[in-house]
Amino acid sequence: MYKKLMKIMAVLVMVLAMAGSVYAEPVSLDAQRLDTYYTLALDRIENDDYEKALSYLANCLKYCDKAVNPDLYADIHLKIGCVYTMQKNYDYALAELEEAIATMPGLSEAWLVKTQVYSEMENYTAAADTLKIYIELTGNTAMNETLSQLYASAGDEEKALEAQNAYEAYTSEITAAYESAVSKLEAGQYADAIADFEICRNDATYGPSSIYNIAVCYMQGGDYENALSNFLLCVNGDAEYDGLYYNIGVCCMVQDEIPSAIQAFTISTEKESFQSDALYNRAVCYVTAEEFQLAIDDFTAYLDMMKAAQAKEEGAEPGDVVDVATYYRGVCYLSVNEFEKAAADFTACIEAGLAPSDSLFNRGLTYLQAGSYELAVADFTECIEKDISTDDALFYRSYAYRGQGNNEAALADLTACIEHGYNLSTAYYQRAQVYDSMGDKEHYIADLEASLQD
Repeated sequence: MYKKLMKIMAVLVMVLAMAGSVYAEPVSLDAQRLDTYYTLALDRIENDDYEKALSYLANCLKYCDKAVNPDLYADIHLKIGCVYTMQKNYDYALAELEEAIATMPGLSEAWLVKTQVYSEMENYTAAADTLKIYIELTGNTAMNETLSQLYASAGDEEKALEAQNAYEAYTSEITAAYESAVSKLEAGQYADAIADFEICRNDATYGPSSIYNIAVCYMQGGDYENALSNFLLCVNGDAEYDGLYYNIGVCCMVQDEIPSAIQAFTISTEKESFQSDALYNRAVCYVTAEEFQLAIDDFTAYLDMMKAAQAKEEGAEPGDVVDVATYYRGVCYLSVNEFEKAAADFTACIEAGLAPSDSLFNRGLTYLQAGSYELAVADFTECIEKDISTDDALFYRSYAYRGQGNNEAALADLTACIEHGYNLSTAYYQRAQVYDSMGDKEHYIADLEASLQD
């Protein structure tokens, strides 16, 4: 019981110490000094320098008017009460907490710290009565368990039983809600599951997993913004969830928060069982960020993992694995001018029937950029025959023909593009260059003029 209360106190002091400054905009000199003393006090609380913190908080009260700013006045006395409690100076702590409560009766944190003080003083009746007020203010019925223990320590068995019954009724409701939520989640009833999990959100036992499952429900429902906000609440919790960082990465990636996605996927590769999926998705993020070499490294690592897994499953030496990652790695190789490797990946995809049309067209582009014009012509011709990106294939085949010195064939392809209305400005300009190479000045000038038309 007392350990639980001490944990509450430790969390409370940490939260108080992490609060922000009093003012954000330009203020008067007195207000500036108040802000400075307040900020310094929080820093000293955070660093366990309680005497200095008390000094700074006392100076805050010189510049804080109870009538003008009762919220801040009560907050300062609450913090002083916290510091005295940590120092076990209980009489002073109670006096400060009473002042905070007198100013702001609904300041629930002050009632909770006051409970802590009374429990450490072994005044269990006062501690229980104070905690009961806290429960009434916050609706945190989970604290009825502690309330029951306090009344039992005070020798009031009737109130202890009453509080215990209230706690058991609460836990019964929470347990039922949680079990219902899990069933609805498994059935794909995500909105209904969220409603039930929300009932459990603040429960000490079911709260952490409820928050995680709420995030999962939002994610399954395509609401990545709410999913992410709930996943992030799980990061600093006591419980660990395999796949937490992977899911954070997915939510960030879908919302185009690429640097955050990469960071999350990196953590996932290091500490979660989703390493292969995290590697693949991080590679996709690198492609989006045009970090093509990093993407190549990740796609390669992913394919190696798939190869090893296949070999383990089949009990044989690892063979080549062709996956969608092979196609994307080929695109990345093409982007960094590693044409031989790009062609190899696209060829593997064509042979495996994986994105064969796109792979054929991109292999043609690869051969074209590598100066392998005969191979490029062959691939683009096959695209045209199979009606794969026909106009694009005609356009780029014209470049390959020009590389071979076959101006007549290049001219025919560009003319077809123009007849199809494809990329007219560039098509006219490129056909003009062909005419120029052929020494046809009249058509050269005519096509240049045509290329200027909108």
